[in-house]
Amino acid sequence: METLFRDLRLAMRTLLKAPAFTAVSLIALALGIGANTVMFSVVNTVLLRALAYRDPQRLMVVQTVQQDTNTPISNSPPDFYRLRAESRAFEAVSGLYRRPVNLTGAYEPERIRAIVASAPRTSSGARTGSPSSATACGVRGSAPTRPWSGAPSGSTRSLTRSSGSCRRGFPG
Repeated sequence: METLFRDLRLAMRTLLKAPAFTAVSLIALALGIGANTVMFSVVNTVLLRALAYRDPQRLMVVQTVQQDTNTPISNSPPDFYRLRAESRAFEAVSGLYRRPVNLTGAYEPERIRAIVASAPRTSSGARTGSPSSATACGVRGSAPTRPWSGAPSGSTRSLTRSSGSCRRGFPG
C-alpha cells in the first residue's frame, strides 16, 4: 500500500512540474469521456431503447419519390389528405412536413422553421389521438387556432414550442 502512495505522490509532483502537459492531458481526457458519453447516448436512444409506440414494427413511412432522380421528397398536404382518405391498407395515417413561418408577438418578428403535423386519424376519419402539446418554460404550449387552407373540416392548429424559442425570450 505504501508503494501505491509513493507512486501517486511522484505522479502529482511530475504533473505539477509540467502544467502545460497536465492541462493538455486533462483536456484530452475530458474530450474522450465526453465523446464516449455522447456516442453511448445516441446508440442507446436510437438502437437499444424500444420506440415509444405500441407495435413499433408496424410503423411505416410513406414518401413521394421524384421519378427522374429517384430521390424521396416531402409529401404535399393534398397528397397526404388523399392518402388518408383513400387508403385501406393502414390502420391510421398521420403526416408532417416542414415549412418556414413568421413568428411575431411582443418582440421582433423572426423567421423560423416549423413542422406541420396532423393528429393521427384512421382511414374512416376517426381521431386516434390528439396533437402533442408542450409546457416548456412553464407556459402552456398548445394554443388552438383556425384551420389552415385545404384542411378537412374539424381540423385545428396547435403550437408546440421548442426550448430554444423560450430561451430567446418569446412569451407563451
